[in-house]
Amino acid sequence: MSRLLVYMVLWFGLFSGVRSWGQTIEGGGVYLETGARMINSLVTGNKAKEGYGIAGGDAVLLNCTVCRNFSVRELRSGVQPGDIFCANGEIVDLTAYESRTEKDAIGVVFWVNSDAFILQGRFYVMALEEALKAWGTKGVRLNGTYRDNPLQDTACYSVTAEILEKDPASEAAVYCSNYRAEGEPAGVRWCFPAGYQVMAMYVAWPAVDKTLRALKVLNPDRVIMPLEEDVYWCATTNQDVKNEDAWVINFGHPDRDSYGTAGAVQRGESTTRDKQFRVRPIFVY
Repeated sequence: MSRLLVYMVLWFGLFSGVRSWGQTIEGGGVYLETGARMINSLVTGNKAKEGYGIAGGDAVLLNCTVCRNFSVRELRSGVQPGDIFCANGEIVDLTAYESRTEKDAIGVVFWVNSDAFILQGRFYVMALEEALKAWGTKGVRLNGTYRDNPLQDTACYSVTAEILEKDPASEAAVYCSNYRAEGEPAGVRWCFPAGYQVMAMYVAWPAVDKTLRALKVLNPDRVIMPLEEDVYWCATTNQDVKNEDAWVINFGHPDRDSYGTAGAVQRGESTTRDKQFRVRPIFVY
């Protein structure tokens, strides 16, 4: 038997055995999202969502050995952008919400963390309302909120706190930090969304807009506002000499449909903070 054939038999034996073990324990291994690639790898002691050692989307897996799989006891599943965060802390889809006796929505999920095992920062939830506000007083120097690339900034709570400390009259920051939803559970902390989070709103717009418009019908006595084709503030400031600019995302750009997500990233821009643009509070759950 040639050396190559021996290697092939050993590799196939390893992979086949691991697959069988995965079937026995109903899970474990690796979870690959759509578009991921895993090549020439040894994987040991990892977790998967479900399945036989390897689970996930439309991914590439080549020349890999997987061993010591184990199943996941509890995993959040099924939450998607556009789902509804309710006053009792439950997250339900629109169909389930329609059947609820109590129409107690306090927000809409617009981003879901792909790391299913993280304990904090699992979802971003946007408020059902927004307002036209100015960012803040020009000339206030901030230390930790500016980014060369605002779409990398997720530090919404520390950013909001710093703005309020340095510029207590900031209309946008005050509005977001003081926002309260009807019936919201204890522990919810609203804040001014940072650059990446406003971009995530843009990306999730179709699903979120469908939910918000449905909620307006299901909750006729409440103020519920769909996202607008307009300019939205980020809490992230531009890094320049005077630090007087802050980043915005233009949801109403005329080429939005043709550009898609990549175009939306390019349409982030900075503008002086005395202007009034839209701002929507969020919280991280």
